[in-house]
Amino acid sequence: MTGTTLSPSPASGQIPAVRATRGVRPGEPGLAGVPWVGIMLLALGGALAALAAAPFALPLSQAATQWLGEGGSGAAIDRLGDAGVAGLGLLAALGVALARRSRGVGEQARWVSGLVAAAAAVVAFVVASGLKGWVHEVRPCTEVGLSGCPPLNDYSWPSNHTAVAVALAVAVVVASSRLWLRLPAGLLLVVVLASRVASGAHWVHDVASGVALGALVSFVVLAVAHGLVVAAGRRRAAALDR
Repeated sequence: MTGTTLSPSPASGQIPAVRATRGVRPGEPGLAGVPWVGIMLLALGGALAALAAAPFALPLSQAATQWLGEGGSGAAIDRLGDAGVAGLGLLAALGVALARRSRGVGEQARWVSGLVAAAAAVVAFVVASGLKGWVHEVRPCTEVGLSGCPPLNDYSWPSNHTAVAVALAVAVVVASSRLWLRLPAGLLLVVVLASRVASGAHWVHDVASGVALGALVSFVVLAVAHGLVVAAGRRRAAALDR
């Protein structure tokens, strides 16, 4: 076995345990069930989509909101996006609860990861709100003349709903491997993204940027928590070795 030493017990001559010799200690696996590469690819995809869509912001928004008619309101479809975010929050909470109560070792190990990922949604909301106040981008519903548009000081870039929804969707995936949780989460995420554009509340690049932001914040929060868990495991192992 690579990286391990086996020593017989002085009393019985039997091998009592396998002990790692290359710094691998109990507790070091860190957070379980985190698709690190997938989260970063999601962030990269969102960023590239935002860059590609930004030059065509107005025609894309006009095409997306044409169904509302001149002076129409996207308030109803906007509320659908609110419901989508709420649904993702419920799925994330359910995923964490089921992982916590699961008897399977693999599933049970996910509940802390899911809880941390869900907390990342709060961080994503705070970061997105801060960026809105800094960038001051006018919403498309104002530009294309739709009614029921938020106040002019309620800025557009990036999409808060999208950033939070992505972080919650990541939490569902991290907390549980159950397809009956993951598939509805994916559908609700699509609903949120589509509703933000179709209601005229956001430009396409706002939503794409929200995807990138939500995924990036999730990655950073999970990575920090992972490092803390590993460090705590090393401290416990060091205390047991004394």
